[in-house]
Amino acid sequence: LREDHDGVELAVHLLTGRAGVFAEMGVPATGTYSEPAQFQTVLEQLTTAGCDLLAAPSVRTRQFQRAEISIASSFSYVKQFDVRVAQPSGTLIADPVVGVIEEGLFIRLRNLALPGGSIGLTFDVENVEVLRPVRTESVRVAAGVETTGEVSFPAVMRARLFGDVRLGDGATAFFVTPWKEDRDLALFLSVDKP
Repeated sequence: LREDHDGVELAVHLLTGRAGVFAEMGVPATGTYSEPAQFQTVLEQLTTAGCDLLAAPSVRTRQFQRAEISIASSFSYVKQFDVRVAQPSGTLIADPVVGVIEEGLFIRLRNLALPGGSIGLTFDVENVEVLRPVRTESVRVAAGVETTGEVSFPAVMRARLFGDVRLGDGATAFFVTPWKEDRDLALFLSVDKP
């Protein structure tokens, strides 16, 4: 691969399945598939076995460029109330303080051409999820006042995989990790030199 290569296509597949299903289907905690057909066969077997494909984005990037992919939404909630006194009436005004959590899939990738035609890939993949239902509580907005408001206490679950891999053209690296109590998360990273 030349130093001035035109870049690579990087594909990410993020799947979840019941705890242990990936090992049962022959997918260990880490490994690689050297041929695209191997990965496609495994992907079909996993989805047939009931695994859920959470996301499958891809991006084309040049050497040394950082690619970022986000599939996310904003979760807004009332954290607390700021109370102030309006002048000259002395009326209490309660302004909600809104917090925002970005939830979804966040992917950062960087590639480097290595000797022998392989690609060095640095990856950082994080899945962020607000657990539902969100706990709420009715609170007084100010001392000595009967007015109440509702505040939220969201719990957030994060799963993050990061590292460096060396892949040949068309190869796929995979990583499996426990995710939720009864679920595993699998990350598949594929490289294709157009």
